[in-house]
Amino acid sequence: MTNEEIVFIEENRASGNSWSEVAKVYSEKYVPISGEALRSKFRREIKKLDDTVGEGLLAKAIRIVRREPITSIDLARKLCLDYDQLDELLVEMQEARAAIKWKDGYLIWDAMAGKPEDGITKLSFETDGGWLRFGLLSDTHSCSIYEMPEAVNELYDTFESEGVSCVLHTGDITDGIGHVFKGQLSELKIFGVDKQLDYTNYTYPCKPFKTYILAGNHDDDAYKTCGVDVVKNLCDKRDDFEYVGRYGAYIETNGIKFYLLHGDGGIPVAISYKPQKLIDTFKVIPDVTVMGHWHTFLHLPKYRGTTCILPGCTQRQTEYMRRKCLNPNIGGVVLSVKIADIGGVSKIVKHYAEFIDLEHLA
Repeated sequence: MTNEEIVFIEENRASGNSWSEVAKVYSEKYVPISGEALRSKFRREIKKLDDTVGEGLLAKAIRIVRREPITSIDLARKLCLDYDQLDELLVEMQEARAAIKWKDGYLIWDAMAGKPEDGITKLSFETDGGWLRFGLLSDTHSCSIYEMPEAVNELYDTFESEGVSCVLHTGDITDGIGHVFKGQLSELKIFGVDKQLDYTNYTYPCKPFKTYILAGNHDDDAYKTCGVDVVKNLCDKRDDFEYVGRYGAYIETNGIKFYLLHGDGGIPVAISYKPQKLIDTFKVIPDVTVMGHWHTFLHLPKYRGTTCILPGCTQRQTEYMRRKCLNPNIGGVVLSVKIADIGGVSKIVKHYAEFIDLEHLA
């Protein structure tokens, strides 16, 4: 039974119609069924839903969405949630087995949908004597008053001259639509999802290789507010962009596995602390882990079997960073890896991470 059918039955029952009366109109619109059979089927569906979502805030939220499509803002009002609580709840709802989807800016319940499976983007490139090169960058923050398009252009010129096979972008290609933190609207120079998409599409470099892009927390601003995945929409506009997911994604090429991750929270005293703690949670250890969000450089040649790189950013120091006494590392990375067959398994036997420092442009 679909969400539409459940809502149809509930609305007719709320109008005071008997099960026989509801069955009559239901049979005309959907499939023939008796009043008693419809009642039994409906109750089974409701029980199944209750067993799926359990108790607590998550259950309440899913029951609200099941009854009728609703915006995330209206859901927050109904449940008396602040922005951070809403953020956590939306993540929980979409990770739950309950089939929560976005449609036209509304959260909807699709009883026929299953839980999406995690995917791996699989690529293959010609090597140069076993060597492959990748461009790595993150946090370009298009549409921010602090963005540095000149730095992005210089990075892509460098990537092209170095002969990279592709570029891996670990999130926050855009700055969001003004809800990421209090006062963010004053730091935007382009407003509205459509205008931001057009601006980013027009200003971002176009090269003969592809950029594989992860959505970060700033990109997710529009998704949480009105259900629009700006990174996916941006990638639909360009042949040289490919969308790989939100916050985390695996990419496999020539037998080696990359994990792209957009982190969370502030920068600890020891820059490597959070990346190491995140790697400690990995169940599948990739050959290379590339992390964004912290606007800083880091290279861990090997930790728990993975090479970890933080490629910096192309956004000047913001007011928030200034108040926290933080300075961003402006630039990106050219990662060169040599792949060899070791016992029938592709392994990285050598790698060089060349950090491109563009501090002089800030």
